[in-house]
Parts: sequence; structure tokens; C-alpha cells
Amino acid sequence: MNGLPNGPASPPKTPDAMKHPCWLLLASLALSGCGSWRDAFLGRATPLAPLEEARLGQTAREEIVHRYGPPDEVNARNLDATTREVVFYFDPYPGADQRPQYRFLACEFSKGVLTGYSFVDTGQPPRAGFDEQALARLVRGQSTRRQVESALGRPEGKALLPTTITLPALNLQLGGAPFPLTRIPDGAWEVWQYHQQAYDVATRKASQQTLSLFFDDHGVLLGSSLLRELTTKPAP
Repeated sequence: MNGLPNGPASPPKTPDAMKHPCWLLLASLALSGCGSWRDAFLGRATPLAPLEEARLGQTAREEIVHRYGPPDEVNARNLDATTREVVFYFDPYPGADQRPQYRFLACEFSKGVLTGYSFVDTGQPPRAGFDEQALARLVRGQSTRRQVESALGRPEGKALLPTTITLPALNLQLGGAPFPLTRIPDGAWEVWQYHQQAYDVATRKASQQTLSLFFDDHGVLLGSSLLRELTTKPAP
């Protein structure tokens, strides 16, 4: 199972709602360590997390809103002569070293039913899902979803294809990507994504990796792609 050549990844965009002055208050609450107060203020007693219990093609929009409250931003995207609704949730919080971190959740719906989601937590520790030995146990054309989850853990994102929300953009000109970043294998029906962020204090460089795994409609692995991004942070 070979990935495609490395290419740039598109980080999630900050929703326009974050530009509103009230978000400055929410961010200050997070940075002061008042996480529970912030969540209560937002009506989000449940912290943002991957939708592990959600079922693509079955979970209703109302279930997501009931869990996390009203979304921070909502927009419509046209795809294959249909309209997809995409809702965004964004929560800033202080990291272990007090550097600002955030959790970001995007959910895509078709006629009020979940078709995909993508979750990013910049404060998560490195995960074992990018270990070469774990990846080596997966065989294209043979490994199942269950075997992938056993080897890599639960993904941060899932979507039925085609989709508008996977990060980085697949073969859609979305998320700031000016060209296709990943070739979707023929016959792919679903994509899973794993995200990993790291920060080197000495070099002030942040890195992000996104592993995409593609399955057919029987849940058999068709291929994968690992994309990397390295960004030099400005001096404080």
C-alpha cells in the first residue's frame, strides 16, 4: 500500500464568526483556564471530539446540534448538482505550555443527514497511527475497516465520497487548495482521515500530517495517502 508523493496540506480555516468581538471574550476565557465556564457560556457542556458514535448516512443534524449546541458557522456548498450544508464548531483553549490551542469540528449534511465530518485538535499528543509498522499491517484490497481501526485507532474524520470537507482537500478545489492534493482510487466510496500535529520549541516549527484511507462500498481498503506540511513559526 503506497501513498502518493508528499504535498502541501490545507489547515482548517478560522470561521468568520471568530472575527466578531464576542469571540475575543470567549478566547480570553479559554486562555485564562476557565474552560468549564467557556463551555457553559457556549452551551457546549460536551467538549468537541471526533463523532465516534455517529453513522454516516444515518445520523441526523439534530443529533449533532443537541450534543454540541448551535454551530458557530453554517454555509452551503454545491456538489454534484446537490447542496450540502456544512456546519462548523471552533473552541480555543490553553495548551499544557499555555500556548493557544484549538479544537475544530466540521460536519457535512445532505438533506439533514450526516455525510461526513472532520475533527482537528492541535493540542493532541503524537499518535501511534502514523507508525510504519502499524501501516505495514494493512493490505490494499484485503484489509477491512475493522482491521484498519485495530491497527491505527479510531479516525478523526470520515466522509462518504464525494465530499466537501475532508482536510486536506481531496480532488476538490476547496479549503485553500489550488489543485487536487490526493488522487481518489477508482471505486472509493468512503474516506477515513487521521491528523497529527507537532511543534518543535527549539526550531519554532509546526508540522501537520494527514493520513487518508479509502474504502470501497464493502469496507475493503483501496489505498492511502500521507500528506505532510511544515510551517516555520515567527519569533515571539
